[in-house]
Amino acid sequence: MNSEPIDLDSDLEVVDVDADPKELKSDTLLPETIPDIGNDNDEKENLDSLSMHETLKSRKQKHKKKKSKQKQKNVELSAKEASILSSVMKIAKKSPSTETKAKETLVQEESSPKPDVSGTEEGRDDAAHNGTDEEISIIQVVEVLSEQKFLRKRASKETHPSNKKHKPVEEEATNDTSTENALSEEEATSHTDTENELSEEESYGNTKISPQIDVNELSFESKKLPSVIEVESSSEDEMVEPPTSQPVSSTPKSSIRLLYNSSYKLTDELTDTDVNVDTVTVHDLVGAPDLLETFQFNFNVDLEYFLTFLHPNFAKNKRKIVFVTGTAYLAGHPLREIIKAKYNISECIAPLPNRFASHHSKMMINFYPHDQVEIIIMTCNLTQLDFGGLTQSVWRSGKLKRGKTTAKLGSRFKQDLERYLLKYKMATIEKVVQRLRDYNYNSVGVELVASAPGTYSIDHIDENDETYGYGKLRQVLQRNDLLIKDTEKHHNILAQVTSIAYPYSSRKGDTASILSHLLCPLMFSHWKKHLEPGTQSTSKHQEEFKYKPQLVFPTVKEVASSNFGFLSGSAVHFKYSGSLIHQKQYEQNVKPYLCKWSTPENVTGRERVTPHVKYYACDNGDGWNTLKWVLVGSHNLSKQAWGYPEAKSKGQTFDVASYELSVLVPGSGKNLVPVFKKDVSSDTKTIPVRFPFKLPPTRYGENDLPWSAGSDYGKLKDRWGNLHNGGYSL
Repeated sequence: MNSEPIDLDSDLEVVDVDADPKELKSDTLLPETIPDIGNDNDEKENLDSLSMHETLKSRKQKHKKKKSKQKQKNVELSAKEASILSSVMKIAKKSPSTETKAKETLVQEESSPKPDVSGTEEGRDDAAHNGTDEEISIIQVVEVLSEQKFLRKRASKETHPSNKKHKPVEEEATNDTSTENALSEEEATSHTDTENELSEEESYGNTKISPQIDVNELSFESKKLPSVIEVESSSEDEMVEPPTSQPVSSTPKSSIRLLYNSSYKLTDELTDTDVNVDTVTVHDLVGAPDLLETFQFNFNVDLEYFLTFLHPNFAKNKRKIVFVTGTAYLAGHPLREIIKAKYNISECIAPLPNRFASHHSKMMINFYPHDQVEIIIMTCNLTQLDFGGLTQSVWRSGKLKRGKTTAKLGSRFKQDLERYLLKYKMATIEKVVQRLRDYNYNSVGVELVASAPGTYSIDHIDENDETYGYGKLRQVLQRNDLLIKDTEKHHNILAQVTSIAYPYSSRKGDTASILSHLLCPLMFSHWKKHLEPGTQSTSKHQEEFKYKPQLVFPTVKEVASSNFGFLSGSAVHFKYSGSLIHQKQYEQNVKPYLCKWSTPENVTGRERVTPHVKYYACDNGDGWNTLKWVLVGSHNLSKQAWGYPEAKSKGQTFDVASYELSVLVPGSGKNLVPVFKKDVSSDTKTIPVRFPFKLPPTRYGENDLPWSAGSDYGKLKDRWGNLHNGGYSL
């Protein structure tokens, strides 16, 4: 059993560290079957990025002068985007014996095994997923007469052993031991969502209900995909970075940004102007040549991949990088000594109270010359799937300078950030706190909503008390005068998450869930702190206070038709058919509120990019025309993330298990409005907030089902023709 912590309230993530050509051009779709990342401990099951890069570079002069003028739709990709494109094309099962037989390949595998640094971002469980032998496909790069290159698919019927090494998981996954038949990069460690799950299931006779999916209702018309992708080589010198927006006026911009996403380049349907206006690149965050020092707080880190985003000056000058995670990524890394020889790198392992807890926060603290620092709070792990295959959001403080903080919001943010960092009780982080105290936070216009392990009082929370989880959300809403008072209007309350965990309480078949029983009630000035399990209490509360929650969660069809297909579903988790208690929660507290992630039209630019963002929002009773507040960050719907009332305290205290970070944009005194596909509003008198999904969201149809990574979808194929049989394994 691997000792790495497994996060209960996170999202299962998949990582590949393979090929990294410096520029590709593509005008066709992917092959019919996306190959899978094989065992990372078997070098012949992975394309080697270094050798590919050297091969492409050595042919620079030959191809540079003979680039085809007939390619009208080719889109240039940066090195990082090409890496992700290459990763996606290798996501099915691979065989070393088949690959070594290839005569025409331009890629030569290194003799040493590649390290397994991937992870999945989901919760813990007693049972681990066991992989099985599977068929494979190989992608190769070959020369053709036109002096262009093609990526070709070659199938093999050989099998390989599964990788049984456990990886951290971030959300609620499955206890099933079935393996995926087509699309996979990682082993998914299944889990239950709470230590009390077994005892609660026993109260129902430990009844297990297998997923029953009607694939006829789920079927959709998948694309006919070619077996070849045309690409054009380029050198490192010709690398083109993804476009980034440049400020052109003083028009108010959204403080919530979207991360640049390259997955639409897998097709020829939409361009950057359709989907990536005003977005932020990873290079923008950590690629500056003057970055002096960085602290990376995260759940899942692909070291080799992420370090490539740093400017060469960073390694050359031995600048400091510290990873703060819940599990060791450097200590047990096969290339630890090589990495440490090149980088001034270290790691801090956050203390976790139990096996269900996780370090799920995602933050960067970047120091620059002239005593400047930038704080970044985001939704993404530091992996290829997160950067290229999922919808992600980012909040940036901008570069702060030394000085005194006098603004109310800035002072609160500063105090709450310092308190959160001190909860780690680690000397390295305490030194960071001492440095941050000297900075001016007046430009910060958001509140910090954090979670940290501990037991906190819920009986009475003053404006400046230190608290976390759902108690912190209540405090922030109250001190910004954002609680709902006017119950004559019908208000909309929304949660968009990528994991719905186990109910925090149950009684005789009735369940109590985080959104319906805990979060919604605290948003009203008259706070009924503890709704009883079941629908009777929630229906009465919603009728009395005139609201109905909206829960945005991707459907099975939306995941299948997304740019990364079923692979992206490894980041989204909701178990609703494994046991009676799961099924009860689904019927009582989830199904009535479900809304779709996407729309048929290109409204947001992220319709076909599976979410990893987490949004919570409330309108002003005007049908989402304006917003009372918006919260964006790492919090999913679980008791580990938000906390839950301690039964023995009779509701006077609550427990939080995990580390989480989100920012809340307050609408008090402002006309806060949602915007889509860009960061600005047509009305310059409003304050825009960028959304990656449409408002109001569309309710589920009669035949729609929420995606569940642990379910077997039979003959249903994703957009690349792959099947999903209930698991992600090597």
